[in-house]
Amino acid sequence: MNLRTRGIPNLNILLALIVAFTFAAGSRVQAQINVYLKIDSIQGESTARNHENEILATGCSFKVDQVGVTAWAGPVGGASKSAATPIMLKKLVDKSSPQLFISSLLGTNLRTVSLTFTKPAGAGEVDFLKITLTNALVTSYSLSSEVGDQAGEILSLGYQTITYKYTPQLQNGSSGTPVSVGFDLIRNLRLP
Repeated sequence: MNLRTRGIPNLNILLALIVAFTFAAGSRVQAQINVYLKIDSIQGESTARNHENEILATGCSFKVDQVGVTAWAGPVGGASKSAATPIMLKKLVDKSSPQLFISSLLGTNLRTVSLTFTKPAGAGEVDFLKITLTNALVTSYSLSSEVGDQAGEILSLGYQTITYKYTPQLQNGSSGTPVSVGFDLIRNLRLP
């Protein structure tokens, strides 16, 4: 038997192992990350410890781009300005829904909004990321029945300032020293 024929069964075994490993890795249970939205004037239905009456989001995303920066030439024409998108949240319809809807229509200033990200720890949850917005505004609101068998909403929050605070979890389960930064998008300044 030459090397070419001898290699084919080994290749088949290798491919079978790769496929088996891929399915095994894909079937692992992922840790459940929860996002709680707290708005001073609007209550949700959360009963989670430390997040009672907050709004449970099923998804959250946003991004920041540097305007005037190219991949090949760096900043164009001096200091660049950042452009942050509104924070997009997905959630199920709950008792906060009417207030979020009317806030979008009226352009209501939501003075302080916080999003707290939690992850499992022991028998409960631990907060690991907190995003705080000031002078927030519901910039868009949509209602859809495409979220499984329940009605869902997608809303976007614009804001003037954002504070981003990450708290690491140490190996012994306790919280480490938080790392926090803030930015004022209107003044294009880092907050102290």
